[in-house]
Amino acid sequence: MDLFSLQGCRALITGSGQGIGLTLARGLAAAGAEIVLNDVDAARLDRAVAMLRDEGFVVEGRCFDVTSAAEIEAALKDR
Repeated sequence: MDLFSLQGCRALITGSGQGIGLTLARGLAAAGAEIVLNDVDAARLDRAVAMLRDEGFVVEGRCFDVTSAAEIEAALKDR
């Protein structure tokens, strides 16, 4: 992983409550990135966040719809 270190980086992965997005998030976290998961389903998002935290990764979740400019703006203001 030294060739692909993401130490000190933060990554927002949309649609990452399951499937390909969650797998991508896991890979980026394994490379050292702090992860922000995003999904429109809060329960699914909470499960994914808990799973990655249990694996030892630094992760947080943000539930919002990426097709809504108002929701994106509100989610980013919370940061």
